[in-house]
Amino acid sequence: MVMYISGPRWPTCSAKRLPTEKKVVEAHNRLRNQLKHNDSGDNEWLNADFEFEALDLIDRAIRNYWLAYDTPPTDRIISHYVNRHWL
Repeated sequence: MVMYISGPRWPTCSAKRLPTEKKVVEAHNRLRNQLKHNDSGDNEWLNADFEFEALDLIDRAIRNYWLAYDTPPTDRIISHYVNRHWL
């Protein structure tokens, strides 16, 4: 499950800095870009948590829809997913 935390719940430890937005976006897109841009033609092995990556993409798509239309998607399967993983 992906949780989006904002406001005063962020860690206040001054010894550790929060990542920049650019670093967060790069981390989210790293595996996808590695898969899309395998231009060498060689069979390359990737080590990744593909289940987590898939759930992360689904969560981001639902979140983007919700932000764009100010309502959750009305599809039955997506509604079940949101109720199970987000609430």
